[in-house]
Amino acid sequence: MWNLLKKGGGDSGLAELDPNNIATRNWLLGQLAGVSAYVGDNWKWLRASLDSKTHTGFRFVKAKIHRVNGKIRYYFSGYSKSNLVFGPGGFGPGHDRIMSIFGGAGKANSAFKATAAGVVGTFKGNALISFIFGSASAMAEWQDDVSKDGYDLAASLLTTIVKSIFSAAVTVVIVTCLVLLIMLVFGASMSVVAVGALTIGVGVAVSYGTDYLDKKLGKMVMGESHNDGLAAVLAEHMRQSVHYHWSYLKKKLLWNYEEAVF
Repeated sequence: MWNLLKKGGGDSGLAELDPNNIATRNWLLGQLAGVSAYVGDNWKWLRASLDSKTHTGFRFVKAKIHRVNGKIRYYFSGYSKSNLVFGPGGFGPGHDRIMSIFGGAGKANSAFKATAAGVVGTFKGNALISFIFGSASAMAEWQDDVSKDGYDLAASLLTTIVKSIFSAAVTVVIVTCLVLLIMLVFGASMSVVAVGALTIGVGVAVSYGTDYLDKKLGKMVMGESHNDGLAAVLAEHMRQSVHYHWSYLKKKLLWNYEEAVF
């Protein structure tokens, strides 16, 4: 498996579909891990949103937004009485169920809390396993490239963390806005499982866009020949900083230390 990850960061073979060469094999495996983590962490309500115990047979649980006394409330339909996850509703944006499924759409405070929860969720449960997989991929690709040193590895892991946090936050914000547009502005009902599918789709798109932006900014700073994104910029900054402070420390303390040359 480790050898597979080592060779998974090169050309994806999807040049016609992915001219930016972002969707490498490791990237695709990472997205699969992310989707699996999302389904695993939200399996309870995803499974309950497909109810087969209604008196009319199999039905999708749907949600609709209504304004009640000037406040936004979520109502559900298409569920059976034995479905313990969903009820008729009347839930506000700050309800735990609404926060986890709809990103707290409808109230700024609840949307902010949902975004924060989405970021924290990156480092919990199945999502943490997905994050560890992404970090392992970065380490494997680094080990396979003899031109890179420890600064490159540290920079790669740090940028992976930042990109994960950024992607999680942006995904929640986009899904929240889309939910408000569809359900509040257009007044349409929405299948709960469709919200899950929308979250997965937006998450993959945001991840791709984040990596594209990362590569673009890296090339702007380091030149078109560099494909490691901002990690290359950070690695070079760390390298120069450490060397500068090491030289300064030797001079300040009047050391006669000289590095051995073999």
